[in-house]
Amino acid sequence: MGEGRGATHYNWRPDVWALVNYIQYWYSTAANTYYNHPTGWWLDDVSVDFWSPWGRGAPIDPYVGDAIWNYVFYDPNPPWIRWVIWRGWMWDSTDTWTWYPDIDPRDAHFDHVHFTFW
Repeated sequence: MGEGRGATHYNWRPDVWALVNYIQYWYSTAANTYYNHPTGWWLDDVSVDFWSPWGRGAPIDPYVGDAIWNYVFYDPNPPWIRWVIWRGWMWDSTDTWTWYPDIDPRDAHFDHVHFTFW
């Protein structure tokens, strides 16, 4: 769980924190960030991973992950998405989709949904 990653914390910017609280309540999930998240970017106050209710490292149900992805991706209200990674795909704010076929499945986010916001 988080091996090779920063220490877990829950210190988001207020608008991200409000979204995280909403998602955790309505989708029965656990969210976290960690120091230097994503690694090398230091955007941990605007980045969030959604896991199963058991927390960081516990894989999210794919149907719940899809529902969270859809809710946040299509929500017209801020915070605005800088990038999202889920099930091997990454979307960024240039409206580009990228497939990650040759990397560690954990990094391709098959077990949790990742958002980084502006």
